Amino acid sequence: MLDEELQYETSIDTEFNWNTKEDEWEEGKGGWEDVEFSCVAYGGRPIPTFVWYIDDGDELDYNDNHFDISDSSLGSDYKYIENYMSTIKFGINHELIERLQKYVKSQSHLSLILNPDLYI
Repeated sequence: MLDEELQYETSIDTEFNWNTKEDEWEEGKGGWEDVEFSCVAYGGRPIPTFVWYIDDGDELDYNDNHFDISDSSLGSDYKYIENYMSTIKFGINHELIERLQKYVKSQSHLSLILNPDLYI
């Protein structure tokens, strides 16, 4: 995965802006954070098939209401070779958390913690 400066990344940081304990937006937040990822296949022949997963298990559906997935041709300078891109966009909101909680329950090695308390 590459970041905006085209440097390799192995993880992302994002925030769930709703405080589930106080039942209000986190301080300084007033809406959901949106995330967007793109995958590019250069020199695709035959046309590539893009598949998005949650932790290599739950394949995401192109008709899913929460995940906006789109594929597009990037064109090419060559007659038989095409470059393609797939993009997925989604909000870090209650619907995503519910889906992740269902998935985490089926995977004993995963956990999901919202608004953790820190004690020092």
